[in-house]
Amino acid sequence: MAEKRVKIGKDFEHIPAVKSGRGWLGLEKGKFGKVRFESRSKKLELWIKQGNEWKRSLLPVEEYAKANEAARKANKVGEQAGASFGTLRKEEEAALKLWREYVEQETRAGTPPRNLAEIMRELIERERTKDETPLFEDVAFQFLEHKERRGGLSVSYFVQMKSRLTALSKAIGKSRLSEVSEPILEKAIAGAVVARGGESLAPKTLKHWLSLAREVFHWWFTRENATRPAWERLTNPLEALALPKIEKEAEPEILTLAQARALLSDLAQNALELVPIVAVQMFAGVRNSEALRLRWRDIRGGEIVLSCSITKTKVSRVAPVSENLQKWFAFYAIARGSVPGSDELIFAPNRGKQESELKALNKESRKRVEYEGEQARRDAYGRALRAAFKRAGLAKEQNAFRHTAASCLVRIHGEAAAASYCGHSIRTQGVFYRTAVSEQDAQDYFGIMPPVGDGKAIAFDRSRNKNGANSAGKAQGDETPAPEEPPADLGATA
Repeated sequence: MAEKRVKIGKDFEHIPAVKSGRGWLGLEKGKFGKVRFESRSKKLELWIKQGNEWKRSLLPVEEYAKANEAARKANKVGEQAGASFGTLRKEEEAALKLWREYVEQETRAGTPPRNLAEIMRELIERERTKDETPLFEDVAFQFLEHKERRGGLSVSYFVQMKSRLTALSKAIGKSRLSEVSEPILEKAIAGAVVARGGESLAPKTLKHWLSLAREVFHWWFTRENATRPAWERLTNPLEALALPKIEKEAEPEILTLAQARALLSDLAQNALELVPIVAVQMFAGVRNSEALRLRWRDIRGGEIVLSCSITKTKVSRVAPVSENLQKWFAFYAIARGSVPGSDELIFAPNRGKQESELKALNKESRKRVEYEGEQARRDAYGRALRAAFKRAGLAKEQNAFRHTAASCLVRIHGEAAAASYCGHSIRTQGVFYRTAVSEQDAQDYFGIMPPVGDGKAIAFDRSRNKNGANSAGKAQGDETPAPEEPPADLGATA
């Protein structure tokens, strides 16, 4: 005959003890594990849920404590794992709620999502493999090695790339590629710029750094995923990174006629060695880095021939030598007392190695020596130019020479020709280089002439002279004729 049962709570059912002195016997009544006791004639039953089925074990009545403990463990494990899907944890309920909302939205939009189990498998695999990505600093080093082996980059650009990636590696720290998100990258870039002596992170600077980081990530993930099956491919955290759009906030800075006159007047009297390199930037729109590589043999036949080894874009081009630029070259040759040799650089504060000496070196040594020499000339040129601006009482503006030349060349030769001379697109010219100037101001700018006679009077206003082009060599206020011009192929005459 079955014992009388007494129900206490929802999870336990107490019955009188089966032996004297044992008190009440509590039986576990859960959803994943439970204990049943019918009578003294039947054994104790332990039920454990496995998947969607119940499995029964028969135990002696005396082992009720052992049965209860087994049932409690089954309930605990089941509740934690949600194995029956009848009991879900709060985070599981929240996930399913989000999934249902997502399905409804996608279905209304006409794009039903994939199977939930398939998506979950991919997410679990990504979570499992996210630590497989290497450290950013290791990938940056591999990327630099790849770029160096591949070649095609100027030494100066490669050195700049190496400097930026080194600073970025220090700022990011020991982080794996999968851990570097867009906010983390921008914060690291800001820290790297400050560490390298920068005061602020301008939009254009941020764009350059982000572009480099995106290239590194794309290079590694493309190569890594090429050998993986679709379900094991790693996700590039910067795949959707968009570079900031640089809006034009102000007109490009240019030199006024008065500023150009003041600066060239100071160079003619105090820094003769700067005259050729400043003149080719002011009147031909040659970039600063290109002017530092120019030799006199590149100036011939009324043109400046910029080969692919000189230009920033690695595309050769030709820039015109205006009448006043030719006269500034002539002034420099006469003032120094000799015509420069064709192999000489137009700016060489130190002798450095000549072309014949460089040819004797192997390729790698030559590139290194050329880069070191260019860096030394760049530093010397920067110091001397800042001093000249200071003596002339002017504030030095970045790229003002090139901007002024482009603005005036457009008025004299037109948009297309000016873009071709300066080596950029018409769109880039209009956005970043050209400022609206009058045709008269452009003519006056190309009418800035070198000193004549005793060197004190400077013929600046050729274009305003009523006699026109025939007065180009006449000094205003000074009857001494302009200096005699050297041969047209100035750089070809030793």
